[in-house]
Amino acid sequence: MSKKWVTLLLVVCIGLAGGVGFMRMNADTEGPEIVFTSEAPSVYRSDMSNEELLTGVTATDRKDGDVS
Repeated sequence: MSKKWVTLLLVVCIGLAGGVGFMRMNADTEGPEIVFTSEAPSVYRSDMSNEELLTGVTATDRKDGDVS
């Protein structure tokens, strides 16, 4: 009876380790590339809206595409 439980536990641990390895290999670990065009404001003012601040700014990720 004890050998069956040890074998079952070993199989479960190997399966979990394989699952974790698979998830880590497929994880997106690279951040997006952020590009500022000439339209982007070069001076910051505290009264600028988010829309004004993000004018001319794009963010692109290899896995997710356009994330801006």
